[in-house]
Amino acid sequence: MNEFEDLKVLFQASSPLIIIESYEEPRALLLIKRLAANLMRPVFKWTITEGLLRLDSEHAAQVFNADPTNVLAQIKATRQRCVKA
Repeated sequence: MNEFEDLKVLFQASSPLIIIESYEEPRALLLIKRLAANLMRPVFKWTITEGLLRLDSEHAAQVFNADPTNVLAQIKATRQRCVKA
C-alpha cells in the first residue's frame, strides 16, 4: 500500500486521532486534502495564529478561533464527519 491508502484505511476505521509526523508539512497537508476530496468530506486546519480554517473550499466560512478549548468544543459539536488537519 502507499501512504494515501494507508491514511484512508486509518480514517475509514474511525480512528479518533491520526498523527502524521513529517518534516514536509505542505506534502502532508496535500495528502490530507486529497483524502478529504476522495471521501467527499470537508477538511479543516487549526493553528494558534490563524484559528480554525476550512482548507477544501475558498468560499467556505472561516472561523477565527485560536482558543484550543473553544475549537475542541466546536469539533465535538460538529455532526458532519470531516477531516481535521
